[in-house]
Amino acid sequence: MKRLILIGALTLVAAGSTSAYAGFNKGKAEKFARKNDTAINCYHLFDETKQKIKRDIAKGVIIATAYSKGMNKQEAIYAIGYGVGKLTTTFEARPKQRLALTAKLAKECK
Repeated sequence: MKRLILIGALTLVAAGSTSAYAGFNKGKAEKFARKNDTAINCYHLFDETKQKIKRDIAKGVIIATAYSKGMNKQEAIYAIGYGVGKLTTTFEARPKQRLALTAKLAKECK
């Protein structure tokens, strides 16, 4: 439990500190993360369940979508970190509903 909280916190801190030095539009990346939350949630689910190939495919799809929206790779990576951090925070806020939320995500992700 503490490890998951730490991972979520470090993800948000890393994503936040990256934007300070990267010189890109943080708001644009966060908006992209909110609009593409399903893909980012699937990326996180595949990562947690050790499905490396599916995780890499999901990451590629997210980055390709970001490129098509005129974003650069740094913005796409920040968006992934931001989305994963929000999902981890949601899991930690509702520990008793974690399995139900994970099952719901599993149905959305193929």
